[in-house]
Amino acid sequence: MFHRPLWLCIILLSGSAFAADVPFVFEESSSGYAAYSSAQLEQAYLASPDLKGVPFTSTPSNDEILKFPVAGGSISPAGKAEKKAEEINKTLNSRVEPDNSRVHDLALALAAEHSGDYTIDQVCEIYSYLKYGNNTKKPWSYARDPRGVDYFNFASKSLSAGDDAKCAGAGDCDDFAILMSSLVESIGGTTRIILARNNITGGHAYAEVYIGRLSDPNDRVEEIIKWLQEEYDTDRIFTHIETDAKDVWLNLDWGNDAKGNAHPGGPFFLGDRHYVLCIRDTYGKTAVKPPEKANKPPKLVSLIADKSSPQEAGTVITWTAEARDADDDPILYRFFLEDDPVTKWAKEKQWVWTITEDDLGDSQIEVQVRDGKHAGPDKYDGSKVASFTINEPEQTTVAVAEVANRPTVPETPKDEIKQGAIVEPESVNAIPLDETDAWNWFRKGVTLYDQGNYADSIKAFDKVIEINPHHTEAWNNKGLALNALGLITEADAAFAKAKDLEIHGLISP
Repeated sequence: MFHRPLWLCIILLSGSAFAADVPFVFEESSSGYAAYSSAQLEQAYLASPDLKGVPFTSTPSNDEILKFPVAGGSISPAGKAEKKAEEINKTLNSRVEPDNSRVHDLALALAAEHSGDYTIDQVCEIYSYLKYGNNTKKPWSYARDPRGVDYFNFASKSLSAGDDAKCAGAGDCDDFAILMSSLVESIGGTTRIILARNNITGGHAYAEVYIGRLSDPNDRVEEIIKWLQEEYDTDRIFTHIETDAKDVWLNLDWGNDAKGNAHPGGPFFLGDRHYVLCIRDTYGKTAVKPPEKANKPPKLVSLIADKSSPQEAGTVITWTAEARDADDDPILYRFFLEDDPVTKWAKEKQWVWTITEDDLGDSQIEVQVRDGKHAGPDKYDGSKVASFTINEPEQTTVAVAEVANRPTVPETPKDEIKQGAIVEPESVNAIPLDETDAWNWFRKGVTLYDQGNYADSIKAFDKVIEINPHHTEAWNNKGLALNALGLITEADAAFAKAKDLEIHGLISP
């Protein structure tokens, strides 16, 4: 089960009164254990093939005598010694050092890898460090105790030994359990140490962490178990459950599971005795919490213009960005034109672009988004870029067509044409009108345009179009008047109509 022989140099030979802590395996599809009776928990233990060879735990009384082997030069012990359970417990508690500055600093650094107030992923980070090391430290290095001596190392000493070897720590299994307990206790957790033995490989020790009480109405044990199953891709999480109160303790031993992986909640050490030695039991137990939900950055879905490319200078385009945030955090947007910011960070997800002649050619529009929980103050969580082409506007002029039977109307000189509109010398009131006289309605529209009366000018050109729908110049002049009023869409439609008439040879009058 282990990478190498890991013997605790204590073999517990004496009996003990039964304590109702049963080994229990949480399976992937199972739930509802809070409703189990003590008898059902015991039956589940007895029926589990994964727990064959794993005994109940027992808690020795203070004055119970435990017999120890004295380590020899091989696997076999060279002799025996005897100690009271109270003395062993006192020794272990003195070696667990949650308030040692060296231990506490390391525990804080490991816990800080995950946000939250004492969460299961923080406990798992501690386990991973001791078992596997990290970028700067190698994994825990196993080393036996001296011959003839049963030695429990102080947690801080195990760390110091690891520093010299550039590893997470050094010692045997009980030293590993002591340091594991110390680090978890240092971030507010509740632990205990199990001394185990079997008749083949001898003794062993491992730590457990209290994760909660199934009978508590606010318990989150099964939520934590499910997270562990998903995190470590396993359908088996090994625990001990106290059958009356339903307190749940998670195994933190370093053995591998069936897939060859070691993780919190891995299989138990096999044996005929597992003794519980409580750590810092004068304090109340603290349940661990599930990991905090990871906040996700916003996702930028689209950046769309309300007009298709290409367009001409003078066009107004509205750009709209669409982003989503899985956590419903407020999203801020910022727009850029050719890498220059055109808006500040704001909740507004639209930007109106009034195209000028300076924008001719291909332009790049970018939008950036952030929710303030991920990227730095002036950085962003996501961006999208779109390209857009701007062409020079077509030159549109309006000329007075020659009209038969109108010899009294002089030809208009070219230098009297302004912005495509004809400047007439006479006043509007001097133009004779008739409901069927397209020419004079045209003259009135031109004169009104030149006077800046664009609205009435449009009405005059509409009258021309009513009389003669194919009057190309009337459509053009109407477009100019609409454009002067800022009615860009309507102006584009009028220009398009004039161009269509020209293409199809329907030029008149």
